[in-house]
Amino acid sequence: MTETKAQHECPYCHGKKIIVGDDDIEAYVLIKINCLFVEPRIVKPGGNNGTGRPINYCPVCGRKLEA
Repeated sequence: MTETKAQHECPYCHGKKIIVGDDDIEAYVLIKINCLFVEPRIVKPGGNNGTGRPINYCPVCGRKLEA
């Protein structure tokens, strides 16, 4: 499958940008290891680093994510 220029340069699915999140909210939403993750702003002791759901396509640009 050929990627469009926008898909090739998408900062969300190439791991450079958080989809939702800043200092004013309690969690971040990002793509990591082909999963859409929600991570708490403050990581709890014991390794709680959020929850993830496997995804096949970037929800922002539609690029197919490789396994």
